[in-house]
Amino acid sequence: APVPSGVAALFTIYGTNTESATAVVAAFLLGLGLGAFLGGWAASRWPTQLLIIYGVIEFVIGLFGFVSLQIFAWVGLRFTAASMAQTGIVAFALVVLPTLLMGATLPILVAFLVAHSGHVGSGVGILYFVNTLGSAFACVLAAEFLMEALGQRGTIAVAATLNFVVGGGAIIRGCML
Repeated sequence: APVPSGVAALFTIYGTNTESATAVVAAFLLGLGLGAFLGGWAASRWPTQLLIIYGVIEFVIGLFGFVSLQIFAWVGLRFTAASMAQTGIVAFALVVLPTLLMGATLPILVAFLVAHSGHVGSGVGILYFVNTLGSAFACVLAAEFLMEALGQRGTIAVAATLNFVVGGGAIIRGCML
């Protein structure tokens, strides 16, 4: 079977060697770290708007999900003849931007839970538990069922739709507070 264009674009951009995998993981972790920093900053700056901020971030993550395969394909075509440095910078940016948003969500939700429950330990503990359990469940569901049933594009569409639903719910709830 032919390789879907999005997958081929990822291979074209990132490569399949140890250096590429290392760069992607580094960009992912940097994005999460920077996002956590910015999320904490946003939480301290707009403490009454936490759910709305969280909802908007979830919407943007979902939007990136919906267009990600097209972006990867476009970049893959444009950068096939680029230098290693140019390709590295573009690939790095493609990973850092969405993971920065993902990293911002946790401190925003922690600030919201602590403000509304008054308990730092239990609020953070429950949030980490739910986040970890949800991530593990989503990985198993995607790998074992969704990829086979829906393919890469369909699986990403399901994830992006869930981002929109969660984001919408957070915005609605945030407007009610």
